[in-house]
Amino acid sequence: FALAAGYEKMLSKRTAIILTVAIVLASILTFSPGIGGIFLSISGFAAAIWYSRGRTAAAFASAFIGISIAAAFLAAAAFSPAVDEGPQTVRIPFTSAAVEPSVRSVIWKETIKAIAERPFTGVGVGIDPINLRYTTVSGDAQSLGDPHNIWLSVAGQMGIPGFVAFVFVIAAVMRKTSFAVGDLPLSYFHSAVSFALLGALLYQGLSGSFEESRHLWVLIGVVIAISRIRADATSKTAAEKAF
Repeated sequence: FALAAGYEKMLSKRTAIILTVAIVLASILTFSPGIGGIFLSISGFAAAIWYSRGRTAAAFASAFIGISIAAAFLAAAAFSPAVDEGPQTVRIPFTSAAVEPSVRSVIWKETIKAIAERPFTGVGVGIDPINLRYTTVSGDAQSLGDPHNIWLSVAGQMGIPGFVAFVFVIAAVMRKTSFAVGDLPLSYFHSAVSFALLGALLYQGLSGSFEESRHLWVLIGVVIAISRIRADATSKTAAEKAF
């Protein structure tokens, strides 16, 4: 939003950059897998801008950096350093390091089992699909029920029918996105919120259950609203040219 406001001349570019840097720094301090989604969104938006200006190399470099960082954070969410050698230990090629499935991976596996047990009804909205007993490296016993994945969470609570309905809703919303930028009104804003939705929903949803997060549904509403405004403006312009 901050970067788009700068390009749409709602804020000075200096103010927009300062706000963006401040937001990124504040997000980094959370030390969460979702940080990868922020880099993915920003680098994607930057790539779209550079591509529209004919700077193809810069666009591909930006996209590559964003995707690489996002992949690294997702891998960090799925795997953790191996404490002891075991059947699930995986050695990283050309290094002496080894990893094992993280607690998130264990939760995902258990949630899939829970979905298989109640594929049509789920456990019910608002109810944790699993109750996993987990002991941390420090010896603390924890009870985990959140699937930490938006898709598994919906399927676990509402079953396959609810999952299919949710997929259709998200697919309908994604049809309203526009990642390219141009000279048309609100082009930068439309691209920015589209990349924000890509990072916040499709990416961060892989490692977090955010289907009930209010800010996500507000973002979905903004994407639909901007799409409608631009469509109406385009129709009006076309009608004026016809006359």
